[in-house]
Order: sequence, then C-alpha cells, then structure tokens
Amino acid sequence: MNDTTTPSPWQATRFEIRTRLEPLDYMHLLRALRWSVIERVVSWLALVGMAGIAAVALSFVLDPLIGRLPVYPHLDWGLVFSLAGALVGAVIYSVFVMGPYVDSMFRGQPIGMGDTTIVVDGNGVNATSAGVEIRIPWDKVKDVIAAKEHMFLMFGRLTGLIVPRRCFADDGEAQRFAEFVRSKTQKPA
Repeated sequence: MNDTTTPSPWQATRFEIRTRLEPLDYMHLLRALRWSVIERVVSWLALVGMAGIAAVALSFVLDPLIGRLPVYPHLDWGLVFSLAGALVGAVIYSVFVMGPYVDSMFRGQPIGMGDTTIVVDGNGVNATSAGVEIRIPWDKVKDVIAAKEHMFLMFGRLTGLIVPRRCFADDGEAQRFAEFVRSKTQKPA
C-alpha cells in the first residue's frame, strides 16, 4: 500500500544538502563567472609578464650560442629561444606561482570551506558553514549558473553559493533540485 501522506520525491519542496567544499569548487565558480573585458585583461597580465620576462632572459642568456647553431633558411633561433623562454615562464608561473597562491588564499579560511549544509525550501536558501549561517530569499538570487560539476546560486555578480553535483545521490535528484530552483527563481538552471 502506498503512503499518500509523504510528498513524492518528484514534488520535493525542501532539499537539504550536506557537502564538503574544497578550493577546487571555488576555482570552478571563478571559471563560471561572467568577467568583464578589463577583468580578463588584468587576470592575464601576470602570466604575460612572467612569460615575457622569461623570453627575454632566455634569449639574452643563449644569445652567444646562436652564432654556433646551424643556419636554416626559414628559422630564426632567437625567435625559437624567445618562444621557449615564454613557454618556460608560463609553466613556472602556472605551477610555482599560481599553485601556492591559490593554496595560501584558502588556507585558514573557515567560512565557506569544509563541511557545509545548504537547505533550499519555499522561503529561499540557507547555508551554514563553520557555524556561520547565510539566508537568501528567492528574490535576492540574481542568477543560477549550471555547469557540468556544479550549480551556483548567485546573489551577487561575483558571490554565490556553490552546490556540487557530487552531493546528489544521482542525476535524477540533481535534476529535481534544478527544477525546484528554476521554479523559485524563474531563471534557467
């Protein structure tokens, strides 16, 4: 006999999500945001600068070697060394500068990291992390961004709640959650 007093899972009116947010989840959020042109340019300046410095340095150091290399009609060894230096600089920046920078950015960051509980119901979204609770009514959710591994409930242009898809039991539950959010925000999920 079916119990008709409990709502069908297809008609859920409340979701409680328990997850552990990691720095990688925040990196996914940063990639999903809509950055302005100037923000994109500024974010690339350090990489371009590091690649440029390495290109000039390698060209300068290896300049005496260029005269002893074989001459080919369509090959400029100076350009080859500059490109190799730029590549080395980009790798150094990506691995040895950005990696430790991102790690330090999240080290000791109790709010928004670690064990997080998100409750979504008819009133809005409540998130608790490190004992700090955030309550967001549905009319303050400005955008819903659905990505392959996450859903982001944005209440500011650069600020939102991260809902990893891994916290759902299956794709069906994730889809029901997305439909519920869509019904409350009238924004595509």
